[in-house]
Amino acid sequence: DRVALVDETGRSWSYGELAGEVNRLAERFRDVPGDTAGILLLNSQRYVVTMLALWKAGKTAVPLNYLLTPQDLGFILQDSGMSILVASKFFEEALQKIRPLFEGRGTILMADAEDFLPGSSIADGKVVGDPALLLYTSGTTGRPKGVILSHRNLLANVASCQKAGSFGPEDSFL
Repeated sequence: DRVALVDETGRSWSYGELAGEVNRLAERFRDVPGDTAGILLLNSQRYVVTMLALWKAGKTAVPLNYLLTPQDLGFILQDSGMSILVASKFFEEALQKIRPLFEGRGTILMADAEDFLPGSSIADGKVVGDPALLLYTSGTTGRPKGVILSHRNLLANVASCQKAGSFGPEDSFL
C-alpha cells in the first residue's frame, strides 16, 4: 500500500492502515447520539482519523481552534449544538473550563484513551450533499460565526486543486 500519512513520530501509515482505523472509529461514532462533533486535538494522525471517521459515521465535524479562549470555545460548543467532543489530555485545562457547559449535552471522548478505537468497523459512508464541516471564524469583531461545508464542497475543492496544479498519485499535500 502507498503511504497516505506520516505522523508526528515519523511513522508512515498506508492507505489501508488509515482506512482500517477510520472504519473502526466510525463504528464508535455511529453509536453516539447526535449529528455534530467537536474536535479539540493537535494536528496529528489521530486528528485525521477522527475527522474522516466522523464523516464516515454521518456526523458533521466542528474543528476547534485550541488558541481560542475557553469562553469562545464554550460559545462554539453551544452555538453549533455539538453533542460529541473529541479531545486529548493535552487540553485538560481548557476542558475543565468548558466541561460544565457540556454536562447533559452529550459525550466527551478522549482520543488518547486506550479504548478510543473499538475492535469492529464499518464500510459505508455519507452522502455528498450532507454537511461535513462546520467552521467558525476567529470572532475578531464579535462572536465567532459558523459556516457549513458539505461533502460536495470538499470534493469540489479537491477537484479544483487537482485542475489548478496537475497533481498526480506521487504528490503529497500538507
